[in-house]
Amino acid sequence: MIYQIKNGAVELSATPILRKVNFEIRGTEKIAVVGRNGCGKTTLLRLIAGEIDLSRDENGELGTITKSPRLEVGYLKQNAFEDLSLTLDEEIQKIFAPIHELKARLDTLLARMESGEENVELLS
Repeated sequence: MIYQIKNGAVELSATPILRKVNFEIRGTEKIAVVGRNGCGKTTLLRLIAGEIDLSRDENGELGTITKSPRLEVGYLKQNAFEDLSLTLDEEIQKIFAPIHELKARLDTLLARMESGEENVELLS
């Protein structure tokens, strides 16, 4: 199990958006979220991404979300562009910034080690 919601409910401004959400994503499964306009697809994605929290259901019970500790969730929002001067490619590349920073750090450490520098701290 990578991600699971049991008996999930979401209210926004005291309006129920999602009720009795139960699903699980396992292994390498891929999912698609489909439905008519206004049925809660974006709300579900925001819930999965951790942008909003579960609400109590009509019985006052709070559902549960369980996820793998190594899971990192990301998605491209419908209206994702904060800087309208960026191209679509530049906007998408922002997602990979942490990976690019890590690669640059590794390249720097490798160069220091290859130059014979002693006591190179790998975790600093």
